[in-house]
Amino acid sequence: MHSEERSDTLKSTHSKYLLIEGTYNGKIDQKIVFTGSHPYTKSALTTNDEALLKWDDSALGNVSHTASVYTNYRYNFWAQRAAADAQPQPQPQPQP
Repeated sequence: MHSEERSDTLKSTHSKYLLIEGTYNGKIDQKIVFTGSHPYTKSALTTNDEALLKWDDSALGNVSHTASVYTNYRYNFWAQRAAADAQPQPQPQPQP
């Protein structure tokens, strides 16, 4: 995501997500999404100004009227992976 303010300086965010499907925090059959700007580093935990959201689809029970947040993030992962795989890969340049 990029946004331009009233200057030539480009602002950006580097968001990411982590999907967990399985046992989490001692509970089986969990579907958890962590998303935000938070990198998985010590400085992010101790000094950086980061945002991290945890979404727990497991807490919804058997709500079936719409696709879950977890399912949508999982679909997004595979769509991005397919798009990346379809891109031409850079070829190594011979060294002189």
